[in-house]
Amino acid sequence: MMRKLLPILFSLLLMPACVHRPTVGVRSLLEEAEGMMRTCPDTAYFLLQEIGTTMDLETEADSAYHGLLLLEAQTKNGVKLTDTTRLQSLTHYYQEQKDSLMQVRLLRLHGLVHRDGGRYKEAVKGYNAAIGEAKRMDEKRWLADMYQELAHLHYSGFLILGADSCKQLSDSLFGMTAQLAKELGDSVLWVKSLIAPTTVERHCEGMMNYEHRLLQALDLAVALKERSTEAVVSMYLSYGIW
Repeated sequence: MMRKLLPILFSLLLMPACVHRPTVGVRSLLEEAEGMMRTCPDTAYFLLQEIGTTMDLETEADSAYHGLLLLEAQTKNGVKLTDTTRLQSLTHYYQEQKDSLMQVRLLRLHGLVHRDGGRYKEAVKGYNAAIGEAKRMDEKRWLADMYQELAHLHYSGFLILGADSCKQLSDSLFGMTAQLAKELGDSVLWVKSLIAPTTVERHCEGMMNYEHRLLQALDLAVALKERSTEAVVSMYLSYGIW
């Protein structure tokens, strides 16, 4: 049903572009797609694909912005990043433009390319570089997202390598994600970080602390009407995962 509605949605978004200059219309649509990225990543991905095939990206700035968003949308929809040609081109462009935020976003994408290629150490290095720049710029929104992704990366490293240091880093980063998500008022990310894979010490205090986190997550999920998350948290509370 949603797939059938997407062309209609694209047409409705395109209508304002018909009464303005083409470059203004394209930029407006690209910004609309970016705004959808967090809540409706599949819709954003579809719109970006349609923009690329049905509209003229006449300026270099619009073409670069579209290319960056398309790569980000791919990651949001589980599409692995393997072709680095476009990524290298965008990196060069935004370095020339001295656009620090876009460079941070591209550093994150470089980390994801390494992650998707199974290069754990290189992926961690890319993320650490992006996180360092985001900290310097005080970009908390991007920091929260990257903390969560790096936490999952370290957790996968623990599962593959069996290194306790990876597990500890993962736990720490999920905690930092939860704190930033709380500051940003991002309840969905907060819930996800609370129920993320974590180390639970096998003693009474450790289990009680984790149970407290799960109860927090359950309250948030109920308030947000996130039924699937509520079901997962309820399962964890009923059976325990430790």
